[in-house]
Amino acid sequence: MSAREGEPEVSVIVPYRNAQQHLDGLLDSIRRQADDVAFEVIMVDNGSSDGSGAIAERYARQMPMVLAQAPDMANASYAPIMSLLVPDFTRAVMRQLS
Repeated sequence: MSAREGEPEVSVIVPYRNAQQHLDGLLDSIRRQADDVAFEVIMVDNGSSDGSGAIAERYARQMPMVLAQAPDMANASYAPIMSLLVPDFTRAVMRQLS
């Protein structure tokens, strides 16, 4: 099944919290691997206080990216656990963005 015109074929959900030292490498790697496919990255900040958000914003100007916040449940495990429940988590992120 192919994506509709203009829609990404792949969505990469990246939940993070205080990941400043890892985001450059992670996002560069995603960008290099996605040369031949229409993609988007959904960055979900789980209450970072270390400048991670600024890195995500910089990459959002360079690649297809949605930036979302999940600060109400700010702890180290919330976003990664929620990403396992992708349909429900994605709906919650999309509600926040609309």
